Amino acid sequence: MALPKFFSSKKTKENRFLTLEIGLEKVSLAVYKKDTSLERIGIGRKSFTNYQGLLDASLEAMDALSSIVEEIPKDTIVGISGQGLKTITTLAKYKRPKEDEPIHKKELEGVLDQVSTGLEEKNKKLFFTAISSAKIDGVKVTNPVNLKGSDAEISCFVAFQDETELSAVNQIANQMDLKINKILPTSFAVFQLITKSDKNVSDGLIIRLAEDSSEETFLTEGHINEVYNLDLGLRKIEFWKIAQEILLKEGRFSEGSPIWLYSEGEESPLEEIKEFFSEFPWREKFGFGQIPTINNLPLPHGVNQSDASLFALAREESDEANRV
Repeated sequence: MALPKFFSSKKTKENRFLTLEIGLEKVSLAVYKKDTSLERIGIGRKSFTNYQGLLDASLEAMDALSSIVEEIPKDTIVGISGQGLKTITTLAKYKRPKEDEPIHKKELEGVLDQVSTGLEEKNKKLFFTAISSAKIDGVKVTNPVNLKGSDAEISCFVAFQDETELSAVNQIANQMDLKINKILPTSFAVFQLITKSDKNVSDGLIIRLAEDSSEETFLTEGHINEVYNLDLGLRKIEFWKIAQEILLKEGRFSEGSPIWLYSEGEESPLEEIKEFFSEFPWREKFGFGQIPTINNLPLPHGVNQSDASLFALAREESDEANRV
């Protein structure tokens, strides 16, 4: 297999970058161009069954991409989903000593450092921290940078992953001669996509479905509470429905909260899932008077739901200058 022709960021006249997503069952690569809107130049995908076969799948996906895009940028943002991922959200509350001074990135970075210091997960490595949301003097904001105020509440999102899986990502990058600018959970990028569309989002559930697995991101008070993975998907949908009801019974979901659905497959039908939630006996099972709304992800016109994860990652890369 011939490797594609790469060009460095200094020679990237069109400001292109690469997104690499290790999904639930597929590895996907896409080239995006930063412009007034994000333009996808090309995409390559390949299924994989385990991390031992991830490198080969990645090379095949790159081969498919390079047949469409002649020159592949080295600058890369990487998204990770699936088993092995562990996330923690901690709320840091403090009174700012100089309330008339604007909040700078350095202040927020210090909060993240304090929160993440000492956090550990057995056999896992911390690979991502970020401010997911904030309140300044009781007002909810998505980005507190440059705001003034006294009372700060900062939601700090921290993610861990198995060291072997992170090593696999580095192996892919080395093999393809990529420059990784950032690695983050895809679920966080999708969460950010939703909150940018609706700043009033509080509680909710984001469900990603593949053939034999699924990933569920539970939201509480405007931040990620938990990312939960199931070894069930569209292929065994009846068993997935049973497992879904068990998850809901465990109190991870509140009355009237929205549910967002998206699939990993290019042609994965979600109508049966929407019907399941629409016809679910919410009142009888949980005493809910208000049923949840069932939504697709908020994507620009022309972006397919099956490309949602790649677009969310591309948006993160595009907005990186304002991210802490």
